[in-house]
Amino acid sequence: MGLPAKARLSPAARAEEFLSGCGLAGRDCLRLRLTIEETLLKYQEALGPDGAFSIRCVKRLGRGRVELAFPGERLDPALSQEETDSEVLRSLLAGVGMLGLFLPFFSLSGSGNASFNFRELLEMVLDIVPGNFFTPFTEGNPLQIIFVAVLIGLALLVLGSKTTVAASFIEQSNYIVQLIMEGISALVPLFVFGSIFTMILNKNFAALAGAYKWPLLVLLGEMALAAVYLLTVSIRKRAGIGTLAKKLFPTFLICLSTASSSAAFSTNVETCEKDLGIDRRIVNFGIPLGQVVFMPGAIALFLAAGLCMGELYQVEMSPGWLASALLIAVVLAVAAPPVPGGALTCYTMLFTQLNVPNQAITIAITLNIIMDFVATAVNVLCLQAELVELAGGMDMLDVDALRQRR
Repeated sequence: MGLPAKARLSPAARAEEFLSGCGLAGRDCLRLRLTIEETLLKYQEALGPDGAFSIRCVKRLGRGRVELAFPGERLDPALSQEETDSEVLRSLLAGVGMLGLFLPFFSLSGSGNASFNFRELLEMVLDIVPGNFFTPFTEGNPLQIIFVAVLIGLALLVLGSKTTVAASFIEQSNYIVQLIMEGISALVPLFVFGSIFTMILNKNFAALAGAYKWPLLVLLGEMALAAVYLLTVSIRKRAGIGTLAKKLFPTFLICLSTASSSAAFSTNVETCEKDLGIDRRIVNFGIPLGQVVFMPGAIALFLAAGLCMGELYQVEMSPGWLASALLIAVVLAVAAPPVPGGALTCYTMLFTQLNVPNQAITIAITLNIIMDFVATAVNVLCLQAELVELAGGMDMLDVDALRQRR
């Protein structure tokens, strides 16, 4: 008895037939079939008769998907053996550590009921979900706006090519917003000068002097964060901490003097490839992406700002308020624009969510000019350490180059 027609088809032919039934254009189906055949051919040439594999065609949410499975240990670039926790979880853990580091400098006993209230924390989580898509923008609720943005982003990913017009509109709108924000950032020095000049005329330095804790806490948090990353790489990769510090110092110094990760881009790439021994493929992908979304130093900046301004303006710091401050600091650390002074646009969202008066924005913008230099330098240092860990987990790290003294 002969086999069914589909069983006689080759794996690549079955994939082509399946994708054609999902509505994919004929030319694209043929390209994917050739890609699958070439992949399987190289696999069989390398392993011979032992090169077993399986192919599965599935349809989820109206989208076709072809899965090739090979025996062996799974290698996930985002989830390797040594990198088992996600970046979001790592950011939250870093935020919790900084919150524990900062809290001894504040007196919470006199700011209302400081006992844990589970209902208050639950209400804070439930308030993240808006009643409709318009109230977050009319009320200016930062967490609700971010929640809506995540939903829209997930919907665009699921629908794929069906939403090309919407995706193009969002991308072009992003370019417009970035240009406007760059223009606003260019005017910030004039705003700061006007604010300080007004304080001098009115002899009102009490508010600025009352925020003395903020720069001190930011320096403390950034130093602790950099030390943790350096110690982690030094211990796990068995490299001298002094050697690592010397290799990371040139990039750190450029960022510290310019407050711009872009200014140190070429030095960063050279350091990662030659001095740290990271594979070029990870460097070319990880540095551009990491400089945009990986900003652990900004967590200390925003968290300390919320705590200091809350104490200065006598805002009630309950456990729910602290949890909200931690969450918004972690989210804003990812959402902050990757330009010099990009954190300035986030203080309005931070203080609105924490019920801090708008007068605190003037102080925040004034002091941020200095602290942004330190935060940017620590961001890039932590990114380099993170890439070392990622490359090590994927077996794409030259350990001898990492350990070699400069």
